[in-house]
Amino acid sequence: MVLPQSTLLFSQRVVLVFTCANLCTSSHASDTLQRGVIYVQPSFHFTNTLSMDLEQANQDFAVIASKGFGHIGLRVAWGSLMTEWNEATQTATWNETNCQRLGLIGELAGNHSMKLIFNTHLKEIVPRNIDGAVFKPATPDTANISGGAGDDVYHTVYDDLIVHDAFKEPILQFHTKFAQCMQPGTNVLYWKHAFESMYLFPWTSMGNNTAATQKFKIWAQHKNSDLSHWAERWNVSLASWSDLTLPNKTTATTHNTASKAYFGDFWRFWLLGVLKHGTYGVGIGDIMHALQKGANAAGGVRYSPQLGFKHWKVNNFISWTDLTQAELQDAFDLPINVTALGIYCNNDPDPSNRSKMCRPDHPSAASDLETYVTSTKAVAPAHLPILIWETGASTYRQPEHEQVLWVEIVERVAQQQGLLGYNFWQFIDWLPTQANVVKGKDEDLYHFGMHHANGSAKPVWDFYPID
Repeated sequence: MVLPQSTLLFSQRVVLVFTCANLCTSSHASDTLQRGVIYVQPSFHFTNTLSMDLEQANQDFAVIASKGFGHIGLRVAWGSLMTEWNEATQTATWNETNCQRLGLIGELAGNHSMKLIFNTHLKEIVPRNIDGAVFKPATPDTANISGGAGDDVYHTVYDDLIVHDAFKEPILQFHTKFAQCMQPGTNVLYWKHAFESMYLFPWTSMGNNTAATQKFKIWAQHKNSDLSHWAERWNVSLASWSDLTLPNKTTATTHNTASKAYFGDFWRFWLLGVLKHGTYGVGIGDIMHALQKGANAAGGVRYSPQLGFKHWKVNNFISWTDLTQAELQDAFDLPINVTALGIYCNNDPDPSNRSKMCRPDHPSAASDLETYVTSTKAVAPAHLPILIWETGASTYRQPEHEQVLWVEIVERVAQQQGLLGYNFWQFIDWLPTQANVVKGKDEDLYHFGMHHANGSAKPVWDFYPID
């Protein structure tokens, strides 16, 4: 596959040594925070990284590196690399141009002494012919995802895809190919998954989840084959196993003992049975093995992929479920290399309604972030570093100077809590086709940049580099 001439300009490979020289950004010896920026280009959805203009990326990477940032966060969707899946032969059709572009993006980052962190998306764009794949014609959503045209954008009708048996092999092949594309792997800091792609929230999504319901039923039968046990425990009527459903806000609307047990058992099934052990679906260990397989591919340079995972907030589990501290520790102890977090400054148009963390004038301004970090540290493996994969503040409703104040809070908490570092969302405002701008709350999404869409810097950009 021949790439456009403009992309070939950056094909010289640079191998970096993973040292503080290219990851630590402050002149102070005590400052070991690794700072990064999530990168998008205007008019391209964050899941469509591979449509970026590489010459523009090269210029932007140079500017980002000049501010002392050590890594770039990118989002890559499953269907952008695996374009089609053949269920009969269990083989994929690959977008080799995008595979080469991934390698080139890695080289661009390396040329500027930076590394990449990939946030991997499984739901937004899927391969053609995959079970449940639905073509979406041009709409505000698909036009933004594709950069305007909405061509070849396939979504899945399933929210529970990681427990569908038919999805396991193509998902793992995707990760193996992804790792192969990044040979020799020296410019990748982490691959990362998150609850957005790997969780099913049964109370907000009850359609097309038959696989999850069936697997949850099997899990319950494995744990206790007496149906009356579950009926009593969950305070629901179960005449037969066919009556068993996923918990939801209709069947359990309050956080009482029965509903917390019902939700707790669902999350025991999902966090431990699926994600940790891979018994009922695609486990994190399966994904790590698939990445390693790609890194060890014949003809390539062997390397060790690093994987991170972002769970739902610990306090949400405590509020909704009867999971114990020990069970949460078990769930967070995954075969990964870094624990990831994600937190944003709430930008309610009325400052009095903002959470404390977004009101720097409040004496406890950092308490929400600190609570998030400390509650995670209480259950996450102590030997794993913690990275705030994404954090930021939209300037759509709040003054631009408060974006700076939020970064100051993140810096202070990250230093005090001994975190690995953070990624700021994002380099520049995302500006979809104006005719397709979604008015209202969703417009916040378009204004998280450190720059306006016209390229002019916001005050937060001048906060860096950290001296």
